[in-house]
Amino acid sequence: MTSFSRIIGALQSEETREVALSLLTKIKGEDVAPVLWSSCGTTFILIQEVISAYGILSTLSMSDKQARRICSALILLQGMVNHPRTRQPTMNVHIPAYVLPLLDNTSREKCYEYVRGNALGVIAAVAKPIEEEGVMYLLEHEAVPKLLRCMDVGSVISKTVAVFTLHRIIQNDKGLHYCCKTPDRFFAIVDTLNGVLAELSTQQEPDNRLLKYVTFCYEKISQHPRACAALGVNYPSPFNHPNIARAFSRDAAMIRSLQTFDHNIMEGQTQLVPEDSKAKN
Repeated sequence: MTSFSRIIGALQSEETREVALSLLTKIKGEDVAPVLWSSCGTTFILIQEVISAYGILSTLSMSDKQARRICSALILLQGMVNHPRTRQPTMNVHIPAYVLPLLDNTSREKCYEYVRGNALGVIAAVAKPIEEEGVMYLLEHEAVPKLLRCMDVGSVISKTVAVFTLHRIIQNDKGLHYCCKTPDRFFAIVDTLNGVLAELSTQQEPDNRLLKYVTFCYEKISQHPRACAALGVNYPSPFNHPNIARAFSRDAAMIRSLQTFDHNIMEGQTQLVPEDSKAKN
């Protein structure tokens, strides 16, 4: 029996499971996820570890040791969702649905943030814009409000992964339509993005990755006609803050994205002008 097999076997015992989970996250190689998936009972054990977090999160009594154990399980599940041979099977048994409740956590303490960040990693792996099934899965399981909650309470890293995941969702046409379908949903999203942008504007050196994905989200949302009209009336003013302008000056991709966003807004406002008004001018 190989050492890999012995570690997987150690998952079966509660006495050795914690160490086994930690060791498995350190094993590198393309076959890790398929071997875990095909090993009898392993996936069920990982799901059990995730479910065990529900009660702990609700009582705000999580220890660092418990957080590390839960996060080890999440890292292994993320590998399964990412791997081409195990992605579809994990989706078929709704593994991401077991992870989503972890995003309801609103504590800012370090161990809770650690769980939030690793749970977001699993959800981000589900959202691949070129694979509509993953995007639709997240929409059907109401993942967007949970992502917005993470943008509100998470650390910079969690905010970045949450905004990145939202961007992946709206890169898909059905995802964009979903997010802009109702005023309540649209304003919940842009108000949260504006809150993140406002927070970044208070920093002398705003986080570049977070700012970039917030800008990318605005650019994509502005491609939706009704959303574009609303953004023209409710332009995100933090884009004009000196700290944000300085950050943009150092990143060509962000400059292009903001220019496209502004162009879309101007075009949208032009289209709203009545034809007889244009004729008079």
